[in-house]
Amino acid sequence: MKNNLIKTVIILLAVTFVTLQSCEKTNLKVVESDMLIFEDIDAFNSELEKVLSFTSEELKSYEESKGYKSFGRSCDKIYESIDFESFKSYKELETYINSMSAYLQIVEEENELFVETKLDNNPFRYFMNKDKIFAIGSAVYKGIENYTISTDIEHIEVIKKIDETNYKLYMQDNRLLFSPIKVQTISDNYNKDTQHICGTNGGKYAVDRTDDGRDRTKIEHEITLMYGFSSYIGNYTNVYGRALTRPYKRTLGIWYYCSRTISCNYKIAVGIKDLNNIWSREFYNYSKTLYGSKIEYVFLNRNYLGHLQTDFIHFDGYNSWGDTPSTDPAILQCNTSLF
Repeated sequence: MKNNLIKTVIILLAVTFVTLQSCEKTNLKVVESDMLIFEDIDAFNSELEKVLSFTSEELKSYEESKGYKSFGRSCDKIYESIDFESFKSYKELETYINSMSAYLQIVEEENELFVETKLDNNPFRYFMNKDKIFAIGSAVYKGIENYTISTDIEHIEVIKKIDETNYKLYMQDNRLLFSPIKVQTISDNYNKDTQHICGTNGGKYAVDRTDDGRDRTKIEHEITLMYGFSSYIGNYTNVYGRALTRPYKRTLGIWYYCSRTISCNYKIAVGIKDLNNIWSREFYNYSKTLYGSKIEYVFLNRNYLGHLQTDFIHFDGYNSWGDTPSTDPAILQCNTSLF
C-alpha cells in the first residue's frame, strides 16, 4: 500500500483520460471496459445507498443513464429470465445453472438448496464491471465469493487475475487487502455486556424465514466491513449495514426468489465503539411496500480511519418484520425493549 504517490496519480490520470461518460453530480466516471471510478469514498457511499434501494427497472434506467452495465445487473437479468417451472427434473435445472456458472450458482444453507446469483451477498455488486472491478480514487476493488479485495490502481492487472480458485495464493501479498463479507469470529477481549450482542458472526448477521413448504419470506440484517486505502487519508474501514426482505418459491426441491408484493418494517439498533473504547448506540427505522423481488435498505454507510478490529461494531437489537401475501411475516427480534 505504500506506493509512490506521484506515480499513482499519473496512472490514475491516464486511466481517466479515456473517460466515456462523466456525471459531475455524483463524481462518478465510466472508463474503458465499463469500470466505474468514484472520486472518493463519500461519493461512492452516496451512490451505494441509492443503488441498493432500486427496483430492477430503476436500476436498469440508472445504469443506462451512466453508460455502463454492472456485473450485478447482468446476473439479475439472467436470473429473472428463467422459467423455473419449465424444468422437468432437478438434474435438468442443475445442468442449466451450471451452464451459467459465471452468473448463477446453487448454494446449500441449513440443508436446503437455493439458486442465487453470483456475489449476491456483496453489497457492491452493482458497481462492478464484467471483471468484478471498480475504483474509488486511486484504489481498485474486486469482488469474489466471500471477499472484497482492494489495492492501488497500479496493481490492477494483479487483481484481475484473482478468482475463487486461486485467491488463497494472494492472501499474504502485502499489496492487497482482503475484506471478508461475513466475519466468522469475534475477539476474545471483547468488553461489552454480552446481553447487548444480537445475531451471529460477532453480532453482524441475523436471518429469519417463514414458509408453507412451497412459498417463503426471508428477512436478513447484515453488517459488512470493507478495508480500503486512499492516497489522501490512508487506510480506512468502511462499514455497511443492510436489511433485506425477499420472497421465494420452491420447485424440484430447490428455492428460488420471485416477485411478490413485499412489505417491511425495520427497527435496528447498532452499537459502535470509538477509539477511546467508549460505546454509543445508533437507531434506524425504515418501512416500505412494493411489488418486486426484494426490499433492500442501507441503514449504515460510513468510513473510519484505520483498519479497525471487527469487534468495534455489532447489532445491539432489532425489532423487524418482512411480509408477503404467501406466508406469515418473517420476524427478527432481539432486545426489543430498546425500541
